[in-house]
Amino acid sequence: MKKTIVTLSLLMAGLFAQHEAQAQYVTLPDTNFRNYMRGEFASCFNTAGLLDTTAAAALVVNEFFLDGMAGNLNNISGIQYFKGIKRLDIMSANITELPKLPLSLEALSISYANNLTSIAPLPPTLHYLGLEALENLNTLPSFPFTIQKLYIKNLPANSLGTLPDSLKELDVLETYFGAMPTLPAKLERLNWMNNSPNNEQYINAWPAAIKTITLGYGGYTIAGLTNTVESFTLESVALNCPSFGNNVSYIELKMSSSEALPTLPNSLETLWIEECGMAIPQLPSNLKYFTLLEENMADKCLPVLPEGLLELKIFADDYGSGVMTSSVNCIPNRPVALQIIGQGVMESLPLDLPVCNPANNVNQCQNYATFTGRAFRDLNSNGLYEEGEPLCKNVKLSAGNRATYTNAQGMYWLVADTLGTLSITTSNFPAYYTASQASQSATFANYSDVITKDFALVATQTVKDVAASITNYTPARSGFNLKMYLSYENVGTLSANAVAKFVKPAFYTVNSASVAGYTVSGDTLIWNLGTMAIGETKNIIVYGTVSTAAVFGSVISFQSFMNENDASDNNLADNTKTLNLTVVGSFDPNDKQAREAISPAQIADGEYIDYTIRFQNTGTDTAFTVVIADTLANTLQANTLEVMASSHNVRTNVKGNIVYFEHLNIQLPDSNVNEKASHGFVSFRIKPQANLALGTNISNKAAIYFDYNAPVITNTAVTKV
Repeated sequence: MKKTIVTLSLLMAGLFAQHEAQAQYVTLPDTNFRNYMRGEFASCFNTAGLLDTTAAAALVVNEFFLDGMAGNLNNISGIQYFKGIKRLDIMSANITELPKLPLSLEALSISYANNLTSIAPLPPTLHYLGLEALENLNTLPSFPFTIQKLYIKNLPANSLGTLPDSLKELDVLETYFGAMPTLPAKLERLNWMNNSPNNEQYINAWPAAIKTITLGYGGYTIAGLTNTVESFTLESVALNCPSFGNNVSYIELKMSSSEALPTLPNSLETLWIEECGMAIPQLPSNLKYFTLLEENMADKCLPVLPEGLLELKIFADDYGSGVMTSSVNCIPNRPVALQIIGQGVMESLPLDLPVCNPANNVNQCQNYATFTGRAFRDLNSNGLYEEGEPLCKNVKLSAGNRATYTNAQGMYWLVADTLGTLSITTSNFPAYYTASQASQSATFANYSDVITKDFALVATQTVKDVAASITNYTPARSGFNLKMYLSYENVGTLSANAVAKFVKPAFYTVNSASVAGYTVSGDTLIWNLGTMAIGETKNIIVYGTVSTAAVFGSVISFQSFMNENDASDNNLADNTKTLNLTVVGSFDPNDKQAREAISPAQIADGEYIDYTIRFQNTGTDTAFTVVIADTLANTLQANTLEVMASSHNVRTNVKGNIVYFEHLNIQLPDSNVNEKASHGFVSFRIKPQANLALGTNISNKAAIYFDYNAPVITNTAVTKV
């Protein structure tokens, strides 16, 4: 039978081609269509408006769009002469029937052609067919045996007919069929949404090749998912399903119900539950992404979070108060790999959900034992934290297979996954320091126990060492303001008298500085900062303007010094910092910058790549929180990251290869109210991997979140080896 169909198709195509070769010029019957096609393919028409069918057949058109609203198209007869059209999209045409189409057509989409009542036999070459909002098309055409993708939406037809054996993807939406047809064995993806909301759908068997299933609106009694299924989505569904199979990696349940969900398989990596009013089952060990939108959860408690969980998003709303409130107020445990806790219905901004403990577990949820405490410079070596002793950030704490880092305030919390006697160990100390007690133990009798363990860091050397840094808030732009950020830190183990200097280039005029009392010597500004305590940092902002004489593309150099000639300083290399800026025209205020190149020899010497991420609030109101998420490339050593400077107070957390710079309560004004204060930045440095080949590109970009808005994605900063 198939052989006969193919033979007839080839015979018809041959007769059709012979006819065209004999009649090279034809008239397209519809004037509007003829004018439309002349506007698109003028070379195929002669001066009298006749179509040269030979020229039309020779055209190669990958995709052609027929806009009925633009052309007032009533009849598109003659489209078959354009044999080179591969994909045809027809929208809002007044046609009542679909004529013969090019025999080489591979994809056809028809939408909002409200007068269309019939469709001619479709070309045997068609792979894709899309039909949408055709309110008078009561009968669907027969589908060619070549169809692989079928999209049906909002049609009056009450039967889908027989689906071809070749079909691999089926989308049927808002078309009220009485029942789902038999699904072909080769079908890989099914999207059946709102087609029979009042009828129970029964699916007794799944196609052998099925991988992705989406069901929406109505009741479904279905066979257990086969092991070929990888993705399963429900929306507004009453589900009766005995099994999710053993291979599904994605499950999404929206506004659906079930007496009891089947056991979630260990293959599951992504789970989305939204307003389902059902108990949350035990989460499988391989789950990586979990989204929960449950405004009125019965118990407001989460199950144990798997150790490999990377992302957790929980519904939260401000209910008009401006304060985000979640129905979940703490999490049972904090997996080592967890990188994001998000809030908002669709956003992924930070939500400060602590690990459950007796103080915050008002819902009496299951919780886990917790280590907490701080890391500090123990100036008197007594092992106890005392007021005034400097706190240390980015100190690593580990217990079993869990780890965390102290935040900007030197604080940490680390969940213990079992009871009994456990050890917590610290590492990654600042220069010239070590832990007086690198490992400590505690005994947890109950999951509600919270035990404080502070880590005292003591000096290993008696050295004087100060460091200078310099960062620009915005790129250098001829004739515009340019604000410079100078930072001076005592990184040694002795107090130090500090003299800071800022050397400006010729094409830069200093207007003022945040710290008064400086003297000027030529192009140098000098501050006597007095005695700096151990760990103390002093910052200076210089406000200035780039000269209009600065040439676009030229480089202007700025320098920052601190005790640059002090022979007693242990490391004079960090007392001087030079910043070279290229004069630019327009720019994006939210960007990421890095050095352009680094050599294998420099990598071998342990040199860093310096990054600066700049941001500006260009919105219409004050930003209270700015969070930067930076995913480090695998060409960088995440454990070598050092924060160099920040325009505002920042809390830095490293989770795997993602770094988060959190500016909490920053109150950054918008640029319309205070342009000068609307800018910010954070700069850090990190070492590249040691084994990078010559020519390797080290690429990085960041996402900047202003309050609860969608992230602003920076450019990709590239450093070439």
